[in-house]
Amino acid sequence: MIINSGYNLPPTGPTKSNIPLIAGVIFALLISTMGGYFYYKGVPTNTTTQTSTTSPYISLECECYAISFNGINQYFIAPSLYININGHNIQVGLFNYVAMKYHKETIVIRAYLTPHTQGVLLGLSKDALPSNTPSSGWMPLIYMSDGKLIIAEENNLSVPYEFLASSLGSSLYPRFCEPRAAVYVNIRSPGFYWIIIEESIVDHNTTVVSGFINMNGELIASFYAPAPNASSLFDDNGPYKYNLIGNSFTKSWPLTNGNWYSFNGFISTIIVYPYLFSSSQRINLLCKNEIPKGYFTLFIASSKWYNNETGIWQAYNNPQLKLVGKGDPVLCRVIPTHTSTTNSSTRINNTNPEQDFISLDVVVNIVIGIVTLILIKRK
Repeated sequence: MIINSGYNLPPTGPTKSNIPLIAGVIFALLISTMGGYFYYKGVPTNTTTQTSTTSPYISLECECYAISFNGINQYFIAPSLYININGHNIQVGLFNYVAMKYHKETIVIRAYLTPHTQGVLLGLSKDALPSNTPSSGWMPLIYMSDGKLIIAEENNLSVPYEFLASSLGSSLYPRFCEPRAAVYVNIRSPGFYWIIIEESIVDHNTTVVSGFINMNGELIASFYAPAPNASSLFDDNGPYKYNLIGNSFTKSWPLTNGNWYSFNGFISTIIVYPYLFSSSQRINLLCKNEIPKGYFTLFIASSKWYNNETGIWQAYNNPQLKLVGKGDPVLCRVIPTHTSTTNSSTRINNTNPEQDFISLDVVVNIVIGIVTLILIKRK
């Protein structure tokens, strides 16, 4: 019988301790919390032990994390490597190194773009960093301006570029048949976009440049020059000591400020391959977010690999390869309000990704405390 005061009469038989029950509940909750933690953290948990340049299979750890660039003074310097040129070991940036060593290269960038995004996503510089005027040798390979995503190349061999194929793209530079080319596609909706630039030497005498984007996995445009090494990635007018993410000098290039042109958007992934994609690999990446194996290096926006305090962005497969941040680029969350990869509107949250788990951990601990108090009181 329950008394109106809410007090329960003691049982008439022998009493049983609630301590085993309390301990069991607490133990189960702690195990659940720890399981959730390790699930969230994922594998690998120790970045310092991964020194191989092999390319393990991965999927994007979280599609909504990206590095924020303010369009003023934030950029990354890619690692430099040494390559033998005419008997001399010459220091060049990562993107140049792969192209020159393997005679072909695919560079992949996943970025959040809008029609108002401006600045250079990927650029080369022979002898200067932002705020200094280069004496010679600069190349904005991929940039955004006036609602256009632009892929560009040049050579100093006086060898003209010509259109090879086009699907979505159009010519931006006044005309082809010049040793400089720029093609573009209009960005009409905000969202995450996969961007691919491929360069290769074909039959030892032709340089081919192609650009792709995840608008149904289609080609932007391809162009070529009838000469080997007829592009900046293949070190024409180099060597390019500095390979930059988020900035480049842009004098004489169309739809730019003619100076250092800082990027004001978000980049979540950078991948470099020493080969060209097959059509199926390209479609799987552009349309299904499936990253092909065989990459030379891979950078993913994650608190595991990017340190907001030091500005160092380590490669997923080889933490010894590091992008060095300048101007404090920030790891952010870019959260789509619907599931479309290409045309998603977003809200930006400049918080550490770990905070989601920390908040969950606090809630679980509060629940443990409440349950424990109730059981003890009932005892």
